[in-house]
Amino acid sequence: AFRSCFLPTRGHMHSRNRAQIQRNPKSLARLQELAEDSRTRDIFLICYESYDKPCHRKLLLQIAEEEFAALVNHTPFVPATL
Repeated sequence: AFRSCFLPTRGHMHSRNRAQIQRNPKSLARLQELAEDSRTRDIFLICYESYDKPCHRKLLLQIAEEEFAALVNHTPFVPATL
């Protein structure tokens, strides 16, 4: 399952970023591969943005879930402290 710990982007940026991703066949093909892989193993999308900042990760998870029936776990993942 995919997991993320970030909130979705909103408004204009969200729409513009989504359209840009969906117009790119290579991006969609790779996202579909990850969505298919998520059925048999955990896939983690990581970002340098802090927990409370929106990032593209949530948008990618939404597209993977809607377009490719990816298994998405919306529970935030926080790695254990070393």
